[in-house]
Amino acid sequence: FDNSQDDPEIFLNSSVSLPAGARLEFRGKGTVTFADGISINGTGGTASYFSLKDSAVLQLATGSSTIKGKINVVVENEAEINVDTDQQLFIGESTNNVINFTVGLGGRVRVEAMTDADVIASTTPLRKAKLSLHKATSTLSINSNSSLYIGNGGAFEINANSNVSTGGDLQSFVVGKNSELYIDNGGVL
Repeated sequence: FDNSQDDPEIFLNSSVSLPAGARLEFRGKGTVTFADGISINGTGGTASYFSLKDSAVLQLATGSSTIKGKINVVVENEAEINVDTDQQLFIGESTNNVINFTVGLGGRVRVEAMTDADVIASTTPLRKAKLSLHKATSTLSINSNSSLYIGNGGAFEINANSNVSTGGDLQSFVVGKNSELYIDNGGVL
């Protein structure tokens, strides 16, 4: 994004394969929206990169999308991923996937059913917005003034899909200095 337009948006409606070492990066103030069913697939022998930087925002239209393969996912410099009502973002798809997920330098990941009336009225946690880190060999790092926020109606699943164990190997989960993992009322980790 070149920041010359107000609220520029890219709607990604087809899957993207990234060969070894390739980088798909969205940078600057703007929004990337994934259509239902698309995937970002790191296909090479060495990792590719999917990056959000400098205030870029990733959101899902509806349904689910997947980031899979051998890939480094980077969210930094005030960029964010938002998962909302009736949306699910899968990080990983099979045991062959190797995924390093880094949220740094003021990056944010937010999983919350922000406007869902059923969630707001419920006295028990409802999982209407889900980010599922599953099946893959993976690492998760939240560092340098960054955050993972799981709000009302949100679920951040590790080695699970819709509250059912799916296996996987989370090799490290680090929340560094001046960063936060915040689970609000009605959020589920």
